[in-house]
Amino acid sequence: METKMEEPQVVYGCKKCRRMVVAHENVVSHEPGAREQCFKWKKRSMQCSCGTWVNPAFQLHKYRIDECPL
Repeated sequence: METKMEEPQVVYGCKKCRRMVVAHENVVSHEPGAREQCFKWKKRSMQCSCGTWVNPAFQLHKYRIDECPL
């Protein structure tokens, strides 16, 4: 019998009001220098700290959210 190792579930919550903001499985990461072709229809973009322009751009500041394992 093969056991499957699951990654611990993580949610990110607001430090001020403690409401859940986003779950880790909803976070879209990118590789620096790679183009995100699936998002090219979006109008707005934002430059990542690595220098890559990302579409769509949703920014969460780490100092304003808590990372909470479930």
